[in-house]
Amino acid sequence: MSNESDDDLKMKDAQLRVDFKLIQKFQTNEKFYAMDFDQSSSLIVIGGISGFIRLLKFQKNKLKVQKVVKAHRLVICIVVIKNSNQFLSCGDLVIKIWSLNGIQLRQLQQLCGHSRPIRCLIISQNDDLIVSGGHDFIIKFWNRNNNACKFDQQLLEHQNFISGISLNEQSNQLISTAWEEPLIKISQQQSCKTWVVIQTIEIDQWGLRFCFISDQMFSFQPFNGQTMHIYQFSHQKNIYAITKTINVLQSQEGCTNLFPQQFIKQKSMLINKNGECINIIQIKNNGECIIQQQIKFGHYCLNGNISHDGQYLITWDMSSSQIQIMQNLNF
Repeated sequence: MSNESDDDLKMKDAQLRVDFKLIQKFQTNEKFYAMDFDQSSSLIVIGGISGFIRLLKFQKNKLKVQKVVKAHRLVICIVVIKNSNQFLSCGDLVIKIWSLNGIQLRQLQQLCGHSRPIRCLIISQNDDLIVSGGHDFIIKFWNRNNNACKFDQQLLEHQNFISGISLNEQSNQLISTAWEEPLIKISQQQSCKTWVVIQTIEIDQWGLRFCFISDQMFSFQPFNGQTMHIYQFSHQKNIYAITKTINVLQSQEGCTNLFPQQFIKQKSMLINKNGECINIIQIKNNGECIIQQQIKFGHYCLNGNISHDGQYLITWDMSSSQIQIMQNLNF
């Protein structure tokens, strides 16, 4: 049971204020698809169309390139492992695990098994499970133990390339979607450790972007939709169902499956990219959703990520061809 009173939780809700302002930018000729902060937000790992990974030192609100390494044919996903000096990268058929020691990079392991390029990559809260989804329509699970990873299981439940995946905090449920497929799949790890689909949600408009808010609640953004949906697990019906919708900024031009939704639990803050817009939403303890800030860019080809504490937002967009870093001045 939590030691926090209802009044304490309400106070936390009332204190959240968001005001992201641009503090740093630099022009680039490369298209960047993936980026992530280390735990201290002092180092940023980015990659894109060239297949190079770049380490950027970020201190005193200044960016400086520290290291450049050829890693893949192109880089689609980068995931910094929170509780270690390692990160994951992918973009072709292989997931690479890197050791990060200061500005020195060393490849530790390659995870092979997808027959077509990998499109999405996540790691569990405890850093012991890696999940990948690819153009081969397959979701693969990789167990990580003592910094070594091995293949565990795969799911072949979708009819197109995997466009999004999200694990809940306990890492025993997974949401997945596929490109232009009007379905949300909910998979669960059974007592025998085997992953199986427990619910298929038919939806009016397919989507790319979603994430777990809690172990039994997740958000879902229909493709270029005017609203975002909140799904909650009903113990009475034993299924997930929509409980709330919230109006968001949208784009009529298009969208991409990069820049996944991210929920910063300690700030109750959801980052939801929708076309050329970033919607920053507070998810209150009673489930209420409040738009805190909306940032519009010049093109739907907009990729980015937020620091683990929710203080910094990094983006690259096609319109400006700039890497931009914004800071929450109310942090």
